[in-house]
Amino acid sequence: MTLNKATIAAIFSLAALAGFSHLAMAQNGMNGPNSQRGMGYQQGYMSSLTPEQQATSQKAFAAFQLKTADLRQQMMSKQYEYQALLTSKPLDEQKVLAVSKEITALRDNLYQQRVELDTQLAKAGVPAMRHRMGMGGAGMHGGRGCR
Repeated sequence: MTLNKATIAAIFSLAALAGFSHLAMAQNGMNGPNSQRGMGYQQGYMSSLTPEQQATSQKAFAAFQLKTADLRQQMMSKQYEYQALLTSKPLDEQKVLAVSKEITALRDNLYQQRVELDTQLAKAGVPAMRHRMGMGGAGMHGGRGCR
């Protein structure tokens, strides 16, 4: 079996992603369920909550992070695959479209998980926090978001 340049690039990208993602998380202080995430805006938001609300929010967010870790990893892998496909010669538009649809499905799934988190927190009386979805490693900025 022969491997073309796009396949080799995708394999190296996935290997690099797996190898370096933990380093990046550790450098950003995101290496555990009790680590500080989203400094700045989130700290201001958290300080406006009661201690009970803070505990509820932190517990729910930690569970969300654990529950969606595999999903977020899949999204990153598909994003790297997508980028590799865009640089392959010849460009296979059908594969690019198929991977983009997979990314959309993963993103939709992650968003539904986020809706569940927001609903859980709303039922617990924790006020909503502004957030936004995004790719490229940025995730949800300043909040209980997807990273």
